[in-house]
Amino acid sequence: KLWNVNEQSSKGAKEVASAIPHDRQAGIFALHEVGGRVCTASKSRGIGICTVTPSSLRVVSEYVPHRKVSKSCRWRDEHLIASADDCGDLALLATRLPPERAATVLPEAHDSMIHTVRWSPADDNAFFSAGNDAVIRLWDVRKLHASKAARPLFEMSGHFSPKATKTDLSGIFAPSFCQGGKLISTMGDKNRPRVSIYSASTGATISRGDIRLRCGKGATVQALPTCDVMPEEVVAAASGTDLIFLLPCYGPA
Repeated sequence: KLWNVNEQSSKGAKEVASAIPHDRQAGIFALHEVGGRVCTASKSRGIGICTVTPSSLRVVSEYVPHRKVSKSCRWRDEHLIASADDCGDLALLATRLPPERAATVLPEAHDSMIHTVRWSPADDNAFFSAGNDAVIRLWDVRKLHASKAARPLFEMSGHFSPKATKTDLSGIFAPSFCQGGKLISTMGDKNRPRVSIYSASTGATISRGDIRLRCGKGATVQALPTCDVMPEEVVAAASGTDLIFLLPCYGPA
């Protein structure tokens, strides 16, 4: 649904338009907008695409590149999407190509569900994936092909405790690019309550900082953009109902 937050009523913001890019019974787990185009990841295994204007929302197409529930999707630009699913597969969708040629699927890119994909703000060809196998993998689209033989540039791990159980790993511990894409930060688990920072250029561990935050299911970090009132980059870390803000002191990346 599309809402106008500038027009409020007793029921909240005004609904402007709606669209159904997937089966009505299929929930939408993720969405991302770039340049007036919205991609959505759905329980139907599909990746939907809609166009949006201030007054309309229109379904353009739906791709079904995945074997199981699609959990994440992210535009690089208006023509390329990275997406991921419950069985550890990654997909790249080149929307300018005919539908039968649009998808490049990397089967079993992770050992279990992938919940997060993010493109690097520093390198158009790089993106990371993170999942319930407690590993972050950094990929280069120029070196990918539809094969299990595809290999990531780097694998980053150690942010989870060896004591972590399947329950500990079942939350979405969403990592984030920070320092303009030079670094990747992520939370740990309840046995390892800290923020880990990795170099995106080498995969090396830069820092593991303990924090006064109980890391449970759904722990996430997000680098907040700088602005006039906040000239230095701040990293927000959240878990459950707790939220803290960190001012990182970065070493060499």
